[in-house]
Amino acid sequence: MRRLLIALGLIGLVTPALAADYDLPTLRGSQTLVPASPTYFNWEGLYVGGQIGYASSGSDFGNGVAPLIDYALRNTRVNQDIQVSQLTVLPKVDTNGTGFGGFLGYNWQFDEAVVGLEVNYNRMNVTATASDSIARVFPDPNVSPNYAYAVAVSGQSSIRVTDLATLRGRAGYVMGNFLPYGFAGLAVGRADISNTASVAFCGYDPTAPGGPPSQDPVGSNCYNPLTGAATPVPQTPATQSKTGEFILGFSAGVGTDVMLMQNVFLRGEYEYVQITSVEGLHFYLNNFRVGLGVKF
Repeated sequence: MRRLLIALGLIGLVTPALAADYDLPTLRGSQTLVPASPTYFNWEGLYVGGQIGYASSGSDFGNGVAPLIDYALRNTRVNQDIQVSQLTVLPKVDTNGTGFGGFLGYNWQFDEAVVGLEVNYNRMNVTATASDSIARVFPDPNVSPNYAYAVAVSGQSSIRVTDLATLRGRAGYVMGNFLPYGFAGLAVGRADISNTASVAFCGYDPTAPGGPPSQDPVGSNCYNPLTGAATPVPQTPATQSKTGEFILGFSAGVGTDVMLMQNVFLRGEYEYVQITSVEGLHFYLNNFRVGLGVKF
């Protein structure tokens, strides 16, 4: 019995020494756990990449030939009184095309938040063309109570966008290996633009055969009292053609970068580009792109 008590006492003396030499588990609640610092995918730094895309566009050619009509009717009373150039001659047109290009940018990262600047360029082939005509009779009491103008206008307009570049600011949020982002910025491009307008008109008084003296260079004898119709007299057509014309606007959109492996990412994005009025034409683009990039 005495030997057993001596053995138990020796074990009690040895146990604290073992606990001091070895990291034994602690009971729950006896020690506060300190969480590890969060880790994020590193998007900060310079990056570059290439892309391909599809573009759908809308073109409002409504007043695209207005400057040419103004020129064709310069120094005439018909444009002063009736404002023929304000007629909506051409329709809206939707079209599509493809493009390819590249991007270069720099990201700054603050935990999950990422902000950056990027230059995006695309070589494109998006073409839209419209043609139409309109004919109207306008009374002009400024000349005489029964005086009127018979006016006929036809026009054709086209635009082909060849280059588009945007300078954009980006803001995104890291979600695992995904970086969804939004952006907005300025857009500049080059386009080939062509416009043609033909105008015909005459002034007449249907109550008086031959009508009063014309108030314009065109004679007033266009009215046929037998048919009750007036035949507008054609003017010299006006044309305008510009190659490589610079166009300006703004862009905005959303996208997602996905880190595939260290410093290599895949991109998908949507971009809306609005071109401010150029030569009376209003033009916009919906761009859908996929790309592959490398971060340094």
